[in-house]
Amino acid sequence: LGSLNAVKYVKIDPVTREVYFDWKSFTDSIKIAVRFLDNINDISTTPLPEYDSSLIEKRRIGLGVMGLGSALLMLGLRYGSEESKAFVEHFFLCKATNEILASAQLGKEKGSFILFNKKKYFNTYWWKNLCIPESIKDEIEKIGCMRNSHRSANAPTGNTGIYAGIVSGGIEPVFMKQYTRWAIVVDNEKRKLIKKGI
Repeated sequence: LGSLNAVKYVKIDPVTREVYFDWKSFTDSIKIAVRFLDNINDISTTPLPEYDSSLIEKRRIGLGVMGLGSALLMLGLRYGSEESKAFVEHFFLCKATNEILASAQLGKEKGSFILFNKKKYFNTYWWKNLCIPESIKDEIEKIGCMRNSHRSANAPTGNTGIYAGIVSGGIEPVFMKQYTRWAIVVDNEKRKLIKKGI
């Protein structure tokens, strides 16, 4: 599992001072992240043979996002507004399209996951109804490979988000602009810290 920090793609034009989302940089990062997470499969160890065979046969990866609420706030889009919903739809369409295209290209380069069956895969209900551009679907079908059986997962990113210095973790809105977070502190020490105003 890995997550792209949506905040990192919010930029300010140096001339106009306009705030915008850098779609090219986001797209490039998706492709790199798919390759990076796929490489993790090659160095991972598992506690059980069943996990090991699943890892080898499917090469599952899970690319998620964090800081979506913070990115919307930075872009001046109210979470849940029509404008934000349009942005989020485009955001995840871009992510899904580039994840699967990157996995197909990586499959051509390194080989598809073991359980991949080209004929079955491209005739599933899921593939036929997948909401990515038809031109990309055609390109992927011509490539005829797929490196990873699964590519996307949005794992919780509370601690990761804090480490990255963003307000919202995964895809949730910003609930508070700031807050005090307590780690594991014994009650006596906690009282001392509260008295100090920490």
